[in-house]
Amino acid sequence: MLIQSTNNLKSGPLKVLIYGESGVGKTAQAASLLKAGFKPIVVSAEAGLKTLEGYDIAFVDITKSDDGVMLARGGARVQRIRELATYLMTPEARAKYDTIFFDTLTEVASAIVDQQIDEKKAVKGDLRQAWGEYAQLLLRLVYMFRDMPHYNVVFLCQEELDKDELTSRRFYAPHVPGNAAKLPLKASLDIIYRLYMENDKRYFRTALSDTMLAKHRGSALSAVEPADLGAIMRKLQTAAPAVEKKEPVNENPIRIDPSLEKSEPRVVGAQPPGAPSSAGGPGVELDHPGGGPFHVTT
Repeated sequence: MLIQSTNNLKSGPLKVLIYGESGVGKTAQAASLLKAGFKPIVVSAEAGLKTLEGYDIAFVDITKSDDGVMLARGGARVQRIRELATYLMTPEARAKYDTIFFDTLTEVASAIVDQQIDEKKAVKGDLRQAWGEYAQLLLRLVYMFRDMPHYNVVFLCQEELDKDELTSRRFYAPHVPGNAAKLPLKASLDIIYRLYMENDKRYFRTALSDTMLAKHRGSALSAVEPADLGAIMRKLQTAAPAVEKKEPVNENPIRIDPSLEKSEPRVVGAQPPGAPSSAGGPGVELDHPGGGPFHVTT
């Protein structure tokens, strides 16, 4: 059995989810990737790439066939994504692109919902079952692209005002249809940022707050960063790994006089009787259960 050391681990491709309200500038972040030297390919599910005009960015429109024929919402659009996944695994695609940019995962999820409902209606099946099957298909699709070893992946999502059922706290979070898909989706990615505007400037929230869901593993970023995804991803890729701190070696240790070894010890800085002692406990980091990739036959 091969046993390895974490010292040899290298930073792999980044898997990011960006969410925000319509019109805040999520799609335009693809241009920031290009400016930072990435080679993005956009998966367009909303046919709204106006903000990318003038940039030489490759894209695939899953709402239309290669002949330009509009595809009905549902299975035909989902099939286009699967065909794209097959192509992206080829050497040709890996040579051309290094970042997959989904615009938006919310719309892709809606297409899967339509697909499942259409299939259940065709066989007069239980529509409630369609929602459970939709959640499984959406998560498999996310895992399929997340687990591609050669690509950074950026998923865009619309936002919603969610609610914590235990505390009734309201907070902004990524929006996908159906409760069954929400928690696993949030757990499946290590990086989730909210894009928002404040005083006519755009920012990313990169850390959890009382009103915004966000997360990021590492210490390379501030809790709030200027909205430049390309610059942030470059910063994450070049961030120096944490260095283990070691206790300094005392080259001039204190030598104890042998005549004092039998004397009563004296505790320096001891607390008086009855004083409260400090207590602490180890932190627990919750992790997601993981998920296998959605296999594509090539």
